[in-house]
Amino acid sequence: MNEIELEFTTNILKPWDDLNQLLSERLVLEPKISELTRLSKDLAKNIHHHTDYFIKKNGGNDTDVKKERKAIHIASHENKIIGDVADTSKHFDLRDTNRIALIQLSSSFEYKTDKFCFMRNLSKINYQNTADTFCFLKTSYEAIHYLLSHFNMNITFERSVTENGDEFFDEAWLYHDSNKSISVKSSKIEFLEKNNEGHYIHVNPKEVRFAVYNKHEETNNLP
Repeated sequence: MNEIELEFTTNILKPWDDLNQLLSERLVLEPKISELTRLSKDLAKNIHHHTDYFIKKNGGNDTDVKKERKAIHIASHENKIIGDVADTSKHFDLRDTNRIALIQLSSSFEYKTDKFCFMRNLSKINYQNTADTFCFLKTSYEAIHYLLSHFNMNITFERSVTENGDEFFDEAWLYHDSNKSISVKSSKIEFLEKNNEGHYIHVNPKEVRFAVYNKHEETNNLP
């Protein structure tokens, strides 16, 4: 593994794995501000700026970086989206307001016969001026794969989005861990149900019991 591949593995691949694992934990998260929104934004910036590192490591300058990045964004829609997230995270007020892309977290539960199974937390990319929404993990994964191929890196990176796969309970419940979300004033929850074809569709249960428990409560006090 050369220096560029080591940098890519350390600053992009490992953080992607870490974020994937954290999103599978049963945590209540403030949608816009938490440790996981920070990790999503940091990963987006690392992916976006890898082009700078690669070009300058090979003797290029800022003009070369801009030219290469533009070519990448034309060829890879996922890298363009990640670039929008990175620039929004760094500057927020972008001249092209249609590029403003915000990270928002939500928790997803499978709903079945009045019971709830935690699936995972989701990190979503929401464009401020449009209704466009993308899964951050899946978008960043495709962006990563494009860069691995584009820069001819000798790295194999095959992953899948981790799901909790927990059991069903009478209530939809989450833990609060102040190390992951210092303060939680609200949370966003999504409910999904399998249709006859086995595909998940969004549903609105007639009644939902939702609870949040302290991460350090004794397990015998939990459902």
